[in-house]
Amino acid sequence: MRRNLKKAAAFGLAVLIGCMMPMGTMLAEESGETAVSVVSENDLPEEENSSDNETVSGEENLSGEENVSDEENVPDEKDASDGEDVPDGENAADVTDGEAAVSEGEDVPEAAAVALQQESAVTAVLTAEPEAETNDAQTTDSAAAPVISITRGGADKTFPLGGELTFEYTNNWGTMFDVSVSQNDLEITSYCYLDKVTDREAAAKTLEQMDSLGWMKQDPPMNFRPLRDGCYVVYIKVEAGGQNHYARSCGLVVDTVKPVIKEAVSGTVLASGQTYPKGTRFLVEDDNLDSVWVNQQPVTPENGSYLMVAKENSTSCEIKAVDKAGNEETYAITIPDSGSPGDDEEQPKPDNTVISESKDYVLQAGVKYHLAAGKWKVNDDSSVYEGDNDFYVTADGTYHFSK
Repeated sequence: MRRNLKKAAAFGLAVLIGCMMPMGTMLAEESGETAVSVVSENDLPEEENSSDNETVSGEENLSGEENVSDEENVPDEKDASDGEDVPDGENAADVTDGEAAVSEGEDVPEAAAVALQQESAVTAVLTAEPEAETNDAQTTDSAAAPVISITRGGADKTFPLGGELTFEYTNNWGTMFDVSVSQNDLEITSYCYLDKVTDREAAAKTLEQMDSLGWMKQDPPMNFRPLRDGCYVVYIKVEAGGQNHYARSCGLVVDTVKPVIKEAVSGTVLASGQTYPKGTRFLVEDDNLDSVWVNQQPVTPENGSYLMVAKENSTSCEIKAVDKAGNEETYAITIPDSGSPGDDEEQPKPDNTVISESKDYVLQAGVKYHLAAGKWKVNDDSSVYEGDNDFYVTADGTYHFSK
């Protein structure tokens, strides 16, 4: 009988696990407590094949040896229906003629608990799989996008479209930018556009302007050399995977011309070794002018011009102008003392030292003249000079003044 009882308990557990695996966990709310419903052996179909091919009837033939009925008493052992442990350490679920329930606080059979844990784990995996697939797809798309790299002298100069332009300067026609594109196992087609900037205050071109550019197909790696001085921005377009990808460089100003230094009134270019009267002023012309120096000291313009000044206790003067590209022009000139050519020697006096009307004037070097109020031009020089100022000329001659 004991063996039959063990078999009955084992069969009940097998039926319980077999029913719970496909059905999942059934949750019910009752008085705020959670209960797990299990199926008793009486809920099984009327007939079912057992492991030894014998028919299990409503009175549950559990083995081929003996039938255990609901009314049979097991001697010397406790009834399995009273919820207590079966001998030999086996835990039997409370099997009754109706439904059996495991309420809170009662031991769930170990096999049933394992089944619940397995089902919970499977549910968690199935829930996580779509998110993992999405992340993998995003990672693949990101990895597939080509990377555009624009460098100059090994430094990264890659920028997105639009935004404020920043500028760098160079005084040679060497390589402006080097461009490379990572293919990431994709078939790509690349294009370039070298934009010559005329308005440095304007922003970089935007995505909406890309279709209007005159793209030139070119395979990477690429490099760009200017054909002439100017300000340039490189734009790159790459077609890959049915998408267009863009990047641009910073602005680069190519300036190979030195600053031009002229005498303020006459407009003639200074010449090293020449003598200029004390008080002579000069102009500097350069689109990218950075600084002006007199005797190794930085100076600022006054009404657009600079004053020539001799070094202390000397008649020499050094003038230097430097632009942002690094071009510079230097002159070493002479400025005589205020007493030159000598205190006892009479200075030549012109007939008229005031320039007050438009006409030709015969002027002498070293003599101070005064230019009347107004705006003046001298000879064929395109420069405009502000009147009501004193000035000198560097050489004797006839000068035509006009308002």
